[in-house]
Amino acid sequence: MEARLQAEEEQRDVIGRDLHDGVGQMLAYLSLYFNILKEKGVITLDDIEKAQSTILKTIDEVRRLSRNLAPPAIKDLGFREAVIELINSYGIISKPVFNLKIYKGTDPDRLLHEHKIMLFRVIQELSNNTFKYAKANIVDIKIEIVKKGLSMTYEDDGIGFAMDSVKKGIGLKSILSRVEFYGGSVKIQTQPGKGIKVIINLPLE
Repeated sequence: MEARLQAEEEQRDVIGRDLHDGVGQMLAYLSLYFNILKEKGVITLDDIEKAQSTILKTIDEVRRLSRNLAPPAIKDLGFREAVIELINSYGIISKPVFNLKIYKGTDPDRLLHEHKIMLFRVIQELSNNTFKYAKANIVDIKIEIVKKGLSMTYEDDGIGFAMDSVKKGIGLKSILSRVEFYGGSVKIQTQPGKGIKVIINLPLE
């Protein structure tokens, strides 16, 4: 229970930082920009388009945060379909390219709703790390049902990092806490210039 509470607290910290660094900074910029326009006196079409661009970016950021707070209705879609929908939503970004290999058919009965939510959050966290830090071109995600449970591999070809210098903000601690709470294991392979590979095994017995 302590590990789960810690993971939830870290998730709230991440959302708080995203609100401050993302939405907060954009709104602060807009406030400053409008003050400059007031002093300028004459407003051009270019001025309006610049403000509109920032407003649209702010709306997109709020939508992204909303998806993180409230994942798709996994209970209705199923874990498999929810993951496919999530990865497809990344298609609007040219890089990195996401390649997903996931088991066919319906979710196994052994995969509980709590497992689905946890795994979905882990994929989100790993993807966000790739977007923010990795400078990757390709991300490969493989999810399969094995004899003893579920196996997931997440791999990108980004810049990687030294494990002993990893920052808490990257979220690996949160991922470890989430998976270990349900009796799973996490193996992380990375080094500078070599990308990252995360292997998760979750028992479903």
